[in-house]
Amino acid sequence: MSTHLTTRDTVTENDACLRRRSDAAVAKDPTRLLQDHVSSTNPLQDDKPATPSAAATSKSARTGNAQFTSPPINAAAIHAHVAQYAHAHTPTALAWLLPTILAFLLLHTVFANVWSLLPLAALIRVRLFILAHDLAHGAFLPSPKWNRRLAAVLMPACAYTPVSFWTRTHGYHHRHVGDLDFPDTAWTTARYRAAPKVDRVVYRVLSHPALILSGVVPAVLFFGVQQVTALGWEWAIEVVVLGWHWYRGTVGFEIASATIAATIGVLLFHAQHTFDGVHRARGKEWDPTAMALRGSSFLQVPYGWRWVTAALEFHHVHHLNAKVPCYRLQACHEDAGEWFDEVPKITVWEVITSVKWCLWDEKRGMVATPDEAMRGGRKGSGDGSEFAQLALFAE
Repeated sequence: MSTHLTTRDTVTENDACLRRRSDAAVAKDPTRLLQDHVSSTNPLQDDKPATPSAAATSKSARTGNAQFTSPPINAAAIHAHVAQYAHAHTPTALAWLLPTILAFLLLHTVFANVWSLLPLAALIRVRLFILAHDLAHGAFLPSPKWNRRLAAVLMPACAYTPVSFWTRTHGYHHRHVGDLDFPDTAWTTARYRAAPKVDRVVYRVLSHPALILSGVVPAVLFFGVQQVTALGWEWAIEVVVLGWHWYRGTVGFEIASATIAATIGVLLFHAQHTFDGVHRARGKEWDPTAMALRGSSFLQVPYGWRWVTAALEFHHVHHLNAKVPCYRLQACHEDAGEWFDEVPKITVWEVITSVKWCLWDEKRGMVATPDEAMRGGRKGSGDGSEFAQLALFAE
């Protein structure tokens, strides 16, 4: 299976549809993981392939080891189609970004401490973080400089996420999603059973559904874990924001808004790679195109909520090419004909219920809970999951 576009020799590890370079090769400059540009040259730019093929696991096959019975993927043609949408458009970008920033500022300044508006404030924060995520990828605006600058400010200011931490962990996710040879992307049941008891206890606590849904684990991740390696200027931005709210007497509202948004974000990003029949592989069986199409979900977002998610639901397109800005993801998906028709769909309810799966049973090709892992696995239809430390920051 060919997984390369015939565009140019230089590729980036940020583009999930292309083979990755080693982590050591990019360790010297982790920020480049989300800033490199994909090629703008496309031999199929003007002639979209006429006969698309099935792109992902059929719905009827999404049980057990469904990933082994999926139809083949026309990788080169799919990548060529997606590459046509990998360019930014300043007016559209500003039309998405500026009203979001304005709404965020109003809800967290003028209307801060209006507790009835707390849910709306948290949802606006979620949307702003999704746009900042695209800025960090260098996909949102045509200017690499402004993508970097805005991401560097918005991520710590709206999500208490140091961009240095995000580029490193999120870049790792894009290069290794679904690859069982990289232990930090998912814990297997075998690894869990072999781990020392203290490690198993810590893992169970950090992945406990009650602690995630209540916001405890997301708060620890965003306000604690992410801050350990933050740079001085990133801390300074966060201190200024919190200090301003402390001075105004709105720090409680700010922390509540950020915690709710963090919880929603963790659930959404987790569910993007956690669903019935998700594909996982290792070694030569691992393929970035298959992971984008068979290891990513297509969340069915109710119409009235789509403004909040900012096209996050088209995650399979994002993993095919992270340079496609969020405001082009839907068009790319809809113009692909039958290619994306069978990308696994999940509901909002599945976003919530999938949080219980925290281990991958490699033997059975399905997820398992810690209790099931200690009993030797579970039987029945397969459910897939990638849920571990870095998977919490997926996207």
